[in-house]
Amino acid sequence: FFENIPRIKTKLQTLNDVGLDYMKLGQSATTLSGGEAQRILCKEWWKKMITLQDLRIDPEFEKIIPPLQEEEVRQLEDNILKDGEVYTPLFTWNGLIIDGHHRYKILRDHPDIIYRIVEKQFENRYAVLAWICNNQLGRRNLTPEQRKYLIGKRYESEKKSNGAVEAFRGNQYSKVVGDQIGHLPLPEKTRKRIAKETNTSEGYVERAGKYAKGIEAAEEVLPGIKRELLSGTVK
Repeated sequence: FFENIPRIKTKLQTLNDVGLDYMKLGQSATTLSGGEAQRILCKEWWKKMITLQDLRIDPEFEKIIPPLQEEEVRQLEDNILKDGEVYTPLFTWNGLIIDGHHRYKILRDHPDIIYRIVEKQFENRYAVLAWICNNQLGRRNLTPEQRKYLIGKRYESEKKSNGAVEAFRGNQYSKVVGDQIGHLPLPEKTRKRIAKETNTSEGYVERAGKYAKGIEAAEEVLPGIKRELLSGTVK
């Protein structure tokens, strides 16, 4: 409704980014809890401080994301230049890009283009890896091999994230594994949940985990083979 009113759209987007989209228009700031107010302040501070030059690419994060073909990259750049704005934000974690690598590279060549950065919070790197996999699973042009790899990588990352959080005797891993405070999901439950969310079976998820580890082992021995295997050109 406020798409064409930038001042209002920006404010509403900030509330949505920090999980306060349930607030009502006209609600007084004095009704916010301390935690809600802090989330807004932190978000506004981060938006003022971080710039495109502050962002970094983490090779491990970038390698998970199925690459675009050269033609797709050119089409993306043409669309961005035509619109004069990157509509989908760059998602980051501690200044590391977790979604939007191609958009970021295009922006570096065209710094005058309008863009937005959304900083997300995660407990650890494994939680980030799981989020990236889950986010990429929403793409429509995945090969069966890419989908299986992402499901398996997500499964293995969530298991490691759960173990890392448990080692610190705390659990705020709500972005990926749900609002479970104090009790970490067992591997069996993780498989069951991922199977349900991806419309597969627990057995498939477990096999996908082994498949993902096999793909990465092959890549270490023969760099470049991962892309060929996941594209389906090599069986």
